[in-house]
Amino acid sequence: MTFTLNIKTAEDLAAEDQERLAAQVNAERDRRIDGHFTFNGVEYQSRPEDRENMAGAATSALAAITQGAQPGDLRWHGGAKDFVWIAADNSTVSMDAQTMFALGQAAMAHKQSHIFAARVLKDKSPIPNDYGEDTHWP
Repeated sequence: MTFTLNIKTAEDLAAEDQERLAAQVNAERDRRIDGHFTFNGVEYQSRPEDRENMAGAATSALAAITQGAQPGDLRWHGGAKDFVWIAADNSTVSMDAQTMFALGQAAMAHKQSHIFAARVLKDKSPIPNDYGEDTHWP
């Protein structure tokens, strides 16, 4: 019977610690992305399904703009009622096509800024233990 000792070096332990911290940075990034963001002074939810809905509505808004939807036209979507979006506090916000398109862009920028902030943290050596502090995030 042969026994093998698996002795880890300080470098191995440091690398494992960095991998653990990188995974924690990713989790913090995702938590912040999925939380909320503010657009035109109103807070909106930003879960994956919210971002998917915003992307779809922003695409429809862009199509309406290319077909001549004017600023202030709240029925650009072809419906019988003004177009509204539900804010994080469950209030409704009327939006013309230009505003809906801008909301979609803001949602994209919110996600992208957190992805890049996480990348900066993970590129540091060592990854700071205070990675969850607001000072590291947009």
